[in-house]
Amino acid sequence: MCSPRTDLWGRGYSDTPLGCRHDNRLFASQILLALNSSPLSWLGNGTKFSIVAFSLGGPISLSFTGAFPEAVRSLVLLGPAGLLRKLPEGYEDQLMHHPETALSPDAIREKVRQILGVAPSGPPVNIQPDRKRENPIDTGPSRVETTFDTGAILQWQFDHHQGHVHSFQDTIRFGPLRGGEDLWKRVCDIIAGRTRPDSALHNSKLLVFFGSDDDVVVGKETVEDILKFLPPDHLRVEYLPGGHGFPYPNSDKITRTILEFWGSQRSMI
Repeated sequence: MCSPRTDLWGRGYSDTPLGCRHDNRLFASQILLALNSSPLSWLGNGTKFSIVAFSLGGPISLSFTGAFPEAVRSLVLLGPAGLLRKLPEGYEDQLMHHPETALSPDAIREKVRQILGVAPSGPPVNIQPDRKRENPIDTGPSRVETTFDTGAILQWQFDHHQGHVHSFQDTIRFGPLRGGEDLWKRVCDIIAGRTRPDSALHNSKLLVFFGSDDDVVVGKETVEDILKFLPPDHLRVEYLPGGHGFPYPNSDKITRTILEFWGSQRSMI
């Protein structure tokens, strides 16, 4: 199984693009960049692939799928944003939506720190953009660990990623966290078989996972909103223990369920 992946702009090992909004268009274009940077051919010649997306990746993948429905074979969403009825605590703060009112960048940085729940740190290290560098092994999250300390990852990004605070704030301001009804409807129309018979998603199913105690993406509310666009027989919902970070401790169960889902989808073709 081959799977290109990339961290969202301003997260993990990805840069922060300045001078452009961190909105759906920017993030959806990142999927194209990931596909085109792969040595494998993911687009053209009838090639189709599946997308597995978590949280903010939900509406981003829907945006991509709405633009390129002929390229996507199936969608699996984990705690997807886009239909939030209420933003998480701190996201509504004026500094997040009107940063120009801040007296100093430190005020925004402190508000982001509070939202992320990370410890205070010193100012970011001034790293020259054209200077090659290697991160010591103990300064970043491992790419090969089978378990993840999400708190440590958040802390590392806040401490060492110079653009993370800007990307986080700009995503809250312009990102597809809520108000994505038109986007959901466009893709759900394809899955329900109403449009785009040329897509493998036509007349298929959508698999969505939720954390049973997630207070960011509330499963019950999101399912109610999805069912406004998608008939129940085209939707499969799975609830797993945990809050919004539920994918990490439940990765084995999620993987088995996705593989079974893909197998059942292929048998329908």
